Amino acid sequence: MRYLYLITSILVSLVSIITSSPAQTSIDSKGTDFWLTFMPNFHQKDRFGADYNNDSLYIFIAASTPTSGTISYHSKQGNSFTNTFTISDTNQIYKFSIAYQNFELEGFNISGILRNSTQVKPISQQAFHVVSESEVTVYALSQAIKTSDAFLTIPTDALGTEYLVMAYRSDGTATSTTQIDGSSTPSQCAIIATDSNTIVHITPTTSTFIGGLAPRDIILQKGEVYLLQDSISPKKLNGDLTGTSITSDKPVAVFGGQQRARLPIGFPTLNSRDFLCEEMQPVPTWGRNYFITPYPQATNTRNRGTDLYRIMASEDNTLVFLNGNPLVMLNKGQLYENVLNQSEYISSSAPILIAQFKKTSVESQGTNVTSDPFMMIIPPREQYLKQYRCTNVQVRDIGSDTTYTEQYMTVIVPKYALDSVKLDGVKINPIEKKDIPFVYTDQLCVPYVYAWLKVGDGVHSIEANVPFGLLVYGYGYANSYGYVGGMALNNDKRSTAVTLGNDTLICLGSQVQLHATGGNNAYQWSPVEGLSCSDCANPIAIISKNTSFIARSINDGGCEIADTINITVNTPHIDAGKDTSICVGNSTVLIPSGGVAYIWSPSDGLSCVACNQPTASPAITTTYYVIGTDSLGCIGFDSVTVKVGLAMLDAGVDTSVCAGGSVQLHASDGIAYSWTPPIGLSCTDCQSPVATPNQSTMYYVTITNSPTCSGIDSVFVRIGPPIVDAGNDTTICRSGAVQLQASRGISYRWTPATGLSCTDCRSPIASPNQSTLYHVSVEASPNCRGIDSVMVRVQDMNPGIGNDTTICFGSSLQLHASGNATYLWSPVDGLSCTDCSSPIATPKQTTVYHLLATGNGCINQDSIVVTVNVPSASAWGDTTICYGDRTQIYSSAGSSYKWIPANGLSCTDCQTPFASPSMTTTYIVEVMNSTGCIARDSVKVGVMDCKPTIYNYGSLLLCDSAETTIWIRNRSDKPVYLQKIVPLSNFVQGTGFSLVTQQLPRLIKPFDSIDIISRFRPTEQRKYSMEYRVFTDKDSLQFIQLEGGGDFAKIDLTLDHDSICAPGNTKFPVKISAKCNYWDKAKVNHFTLDFRYKRQRILYDSLVNSFTKGNLLDASWSFTSHELIEPDDMLVLRIEAQGETPISADGVLADGSICVLLGDSAVFNPILVMDVPERSNCIQYTASVGSIELYSCFMVARFVQFGSDKYSLAAQGRTVDYSVGLAGEIRLELYNSLGELVRVLHDGQSPEGTFRLDIPDVPAGVYAVRMKAGQFADIKPLLIAR
Repeated sequence: MRYLYLITSILVSLVSIITSSPAQTSIDSKGTDFWLTFMPNFHQKDRFGADYNNDSLYIFIAASTPTSGTISYHSKQGNSFTNTFTISDTNQIYKFSIAYQNFELEGFNISGILRNSTQVKPISQQAFHVVSESEVTVYALSQAIKTSDAFLTIPTDALGTEYLVMAYRSDGTATSTTQIDGSSTPSQCAIIATDSNTIVHITPTTSTFIGGLAPRDIILQKGEVYLLQDSISPKKLNGDLTGTSITSDKPVAVFGGQQRARLPIGFPTLNSRDFLCEEMQPVPTWGRNYFITPYPQATNTRNRGTDLYRIMASEDNTLVFLNGNPLVMLNKGQLYENVLNQSEYISSSAPILIAQFKKTSVESQGTNVTSDPFMMIIPPREQYLKQYRCTNVQVRDIGSDTTYTEQYMTVIVPKYALDSVKLDGVKINPIEKKDIPFVYTDQLCVPYVYAWLKVGDGVHSIEANVPFGLLVYGYGYANSYGYVGGMALNNDKRSTAVTLGNDTLICLGSQVQLHATGGNNAYQWSPVEGLSCSDCANPIAIISKNTSFIARSINDGGCEIADTINITVNTPHIDAGKDTSICVGNSTVLIPSGGVAYIWSPSDGLSCVACNQPTASPAITTTYYVIGTDSLGCIGFDSVTVKVGLAMLDAGVDTSVCAGGSVQLHASDGIAYSWTPPIGLSCTDCQSPVATPNQSTMYYVTITNSPTCSGIDSVFVRIGPPIVDAGNDTTICRSGAVQLQASRGISYRWTPATGLSCTDCRSPIASPNQSTLYHVSVEASPNCRGIDSVMVRVQDMNPGIGNDTTICFGSSLQLHASGNATYLWSPVDGLSCTDCSSPIATPKQTTVYHLLATGNGCINQDSIVVTVNVPSASAWGDTTICYGDRTQIYSSAGSSYKWIPANGLSCTDCQTPFASPSMTTTYIVEVMNSTGCIARDSVKVGVMDCKPTIYNYGSLLLCDSAETTIWIRNRSDKPVYLQKIVPLSNFVQGTGFSLVTQQLPRLIKPFDSIDIISRFRPTEQRKYSMEYRVFTDKDSLQFIQLEGGGDFAKIDLTLDHDSICAPGNTKFPVKISAKCNYWDKAKVNHFTLDFRYKRQRILYDSLVNSFTKGNLLDASWSFTSHELIEPDDMLVLRIEAQGETPISADGVLADGSICVLLGDSAVFNPILVMDVPERSNCIQYTASVGSIELYSCFMVARFVQFGSDKYSLAAQGRTVDYSVGLAGEIRLELYNSLGELVRVLHDGQSPEGTFRLDIPDVPAGVYAVRMKAGQFADIKPLLIAR
């Protein structure tokens, strides 16, 4: 007998994720490959007719990450050169420069010398090719004396094949009806081929110097440059190449401008002109929304002329609007020009290009003014970026290290986001900010502002929370430059529209990750059902029916934009074929349908397991399971049973029949039958004969189901009450079914009815929810019934793999299936095994794992969604600070934070700590989200010694010197080599300092330092200061500032005594005291004191008088005093002292007495002098002596005054006036211009008072009068005329 478990077919998709492709990568002004050239500039000659050495071509390369690369270029002679570059410190900009001769394109005007068309070659190889390992931004500058401009270079991957040139009018001057002046400069453009055999079609808008007005096709090889210049003539002085169409079959780079423009033309007093150049954007990258803003005027400029802007259309019938109002209609390549004196919002019906032009500022009426014209292509609002890496360039000029004295940026940003703009990590502080006119349109829904920033030279990082525009420019004396700080160069205008990609198809039970791009990168999805998130850019969708999702965002103008994506759900239909039977040892071909690829299991008896139609040769009855993949990649499964037996013998179950009754016999699964004995049978060769035996009979049937496979079975028909057979007890899976089979009769009654498809049929289908014993009553013939029962057991085949769960990215989860079965897990991605009960799952993305479980004939499936929480951590604020400063670093939002290392941080568990590291430090932040998942990111804070490290020696005496150790620190995380230490010439104030270094270069390891010796010896009484610049191979910014002072120690000597003394006092007491401003620096441990006096007035008698050391001198000091005789009746009391302990405080040096005589006069002139041997060059002395009043019984004593200021000398014409403070010897002398003594005017005693004498008759000429009176001496010049 054949029986079959009826299983409810379940089609399960085993595909976990089908991911739609994200939108194309954003293209901007950063790249790894660039082509550029330098169009002809106007180079002035010096007074000898030679070129200025400073005229050069510059390439500036700024990087956000360390990189290296090459700059390849050719000379006009065809020679090739390659220069390698390395940027290890991203706070520094790489600067390449080369003299312009042989490398700048040459047109018809070379420094005022005009050439004819036969002398000009339009095609050359003078292109520069920059290649970098990592993305960089490249700027170029053509620098000549009083004429230069810079431009942003577009990377090769952003170049196009369709351009319209933006230039400026030629500036021609006619000297006659047939000649033009050598100052005439043309409108011009240049084209570079980036690939060989590039075909370029040119349609000029004005007659060109070579080729005239005719359109032309040219073929360029890789790196070749084609120069196009306007033809200037007395009848056409102001031609303009603006609007010239350039198309090509391969990407090219295009540059436009003017050789040396006066701007605007028409102001004759504007005599200064400048080179104009910009690289053109491909037409597909133009935009429809622009903000134009004025520039700050340079210092000292006159209010003559005006800045300009130009608009050019890419399509015919383009409507242009100014602040929402119609302005002009333009055709393709057509130009509109207007003055630029305030900010404006310009929009259009089709893409346009806008350029701004800075005016000429140098005028013939004024001098010492700054700024000159420059040209700048303005980025459309659609191509703004959130962050820029740019540079304010600086180069040398004649006699100066700087050309540009004023450096600026203009920021154009939504008003609400102005406070989010940061320059080099610090919130901007504009010198001026103003609103831009706001008109609500479908493209502009929020107001914008512009802000002027005054900045320093060098590389800068500037960023904001939203895309914004950036203009970079600088002014110098009769010079300037300007370029856009950067821009996106996307052809898809992604900022103006949301893009969800193409509609897609997924399999039932699988998921798809959606990708939204464009707008402001913030999105709102609907419907939210089935989405992992409704406000993210890339939600995961798990749906069971076709669904259309809408994502809404905000465009660059603050307006809502949306896109829709349709997701179709595919249900696979895999059919393993019909069950079949074979004889033992035979085989059958399994033929599935509904798929394009299949996997079979178990493998027992199969010819292959991964083929479409395997041959099955099982030894026993086997159910084969197949997993099929349909043409759309979706997976389903089914099963087929192959029964194995000896012709599958089945004559039916034994039965009973009442006397005289009949029963129909039935054999199965044969192609031929033979019944025996024939007694009571209606036929012997049919499948189901009717038996009417008159006695109990055993019937045999031979069943043949193939030529070689046959067998015999039997059935016993008993005469008597019927034998009813309800079949063998059976087991089904829960939710499964089985067909019951009762022996033949004429009527049937099954009980209970629960779970039965019918109760009065022979073969009801039973699908009970629990095990049930079914009873059947069979009427074999009228009034002849029998009863039997069959147990249908219900078995659970529930894998029970649990609830959906969430893990963190990078974590693992062990899955668990319950029950005793055979398991098949899919997909295999991230699983440790696919046929075990508890595999370890480590998915990289949210995955639906499906389980197919089989056992005891049951099959069931379950699935579990393992959501992978990919925590996002974003840290920003990479910058370089000066040592001692601090900067704020930032992390994206989370539930908790942990910053490491803690060094220099204001907090380690906050979102935005302040960092003030002493060395370059990479801070790592661990951000935990609400589900406990942790992500990490890092931010690098570089530290430089950009503030001078000041070493102050203090004040040293002029005879002293000092030495100190100076540390050169490497605060970065990379080794550097100390190359040289150079004094800054503009900071040197005399000499006095010297540095002693070991042989250079010297290696300084990361975070390490080396020492050098600094010595200081002052030679003058003043302050000293010198600054040194430290150069390493990384060109790191470090300064050393040395400070000190040179000074004298000032010792003030005082002779202390009583104010009144009787004449002839032999022991008049005196003390010699000393005060000093720097006893510690003076280091006095040896001195000589000389007390000089006339022998007629003061006497020192060693028998009567003596001096001893004062309280300033301790026991270590030796002390002597004695009198010496000098010429002119002068006596000297000399005191000498020497000790081991230097004098450290003010006090008395010597204490003693003298004899005071009446002498020949009351006018005494003693002198007190001190000398400190070996220290005399750094000590100054002053002496103060009081008066001694002599008295007697008959007269008031006269005074002895030590020093006086009552002497004077004056000479004019032939008259000499002089005064005498004390009576005494006076000498007046007259000298000629050769220094020869002409005569003595007076020599002898003179009383106190004022006197005049006349010069005797001497020849006319220049003379000098000299007066000598004791210690007083003076000289006065005298002019005697006839």
